[in-house]
Amino acid sequence: MAQQFSCSSCGRVIESDVMPGQPVRCPFCEAVVTVPGPSAPPMAPGPVPHAAYTGLPVRTGMATGALVCGIVGMLTCFPLAIVGLVLGIIALVRANNEPLAYGGRGRAIAGICTGGIGVVVMPLMMIAILLPSLSRARELSKRLVCGANLKGLGTSMLIYINEYNAVPDDMFQTLVDTGEISPEQLICPSSGKTLADVQADPYACYVLVPGMAQALAAGVSDGRLVVAYERDNHAGEGSNVLYADGHAEFIRPYTKVAELVQDTQQRLPEALARARDQ
Repeated sequence: MAQQFSCSSCGRVIESDVMPGQPVRCPFCEAVVTVPGPSAPPMAPGPVPHAAYTGLPVRTGMATGALVCGIVGMLTCFPLAIVGLVLGIIALVRANNEPLAYGGRGRAIAGICTGGIGVVVMPLMMIAILLPSLSRARELSKRLVCGANLKGLGTSMLIYINEYNAVPDDMFQTLVDTGEISPEQLICPSSGKTLADVQADPYACYVLVPGMAQALAAGVSDGRLVVAYERDNHAGEGSNVLYADGHAEFIRPYTKVAELVQDTQQRLPEALARARDQ
């Protein structure tokens, strides 16, 4: 006849039909306990049988929730990983302190592990995903600065030409010397050049198309003619180009810029001739 008794190790109520005085194994803590009652003859050598659990249902909802939140948080949602980690810790403490009321110790530990992995891994994954986007945004902002630099150069050249009625041989350096522009305006943020670089070579980042300063002085404002452009500062993706009508545009790919410059040099004599006739 089956007999109910408490496990001397974990305290849970278990049941076994093994004769009193014989050892059985607790189905929860795996401890070997002796069935209470009068002593019985020793059992034959062999494996110790497991007892059955007949106590009140053990609550494992929190441990299960910890495991589910930990798995989902590890794979998709970072906040759920934190929830799984916290629930797993609480469920494990309850299972250890009140083994008769709370179970799911293994699920709680799994929830702690998966939640902890999610807390560590998910931020790294988010950083890996966002970094390229942030780098792209920084590059786009640098392109805007380059375009603004070129438009500023075009305006400053027109101001100098109108004020001094002359076209200097070294236009960029003259604009810096006369205070029309600052040396920083000659630096493309994507080029990696420093102030010392442009002070040594004002054309380190931007190139003035030969003859276009004279064309501006003659009143040429053809929007198809390139006045200046930046060197290959964007890894071949393209280049900002300043046109004779004052607007700047990012042209891609960079090989297209060379075609525009060549086209400008072909159109320039005709544009100068029309400007002189007007």
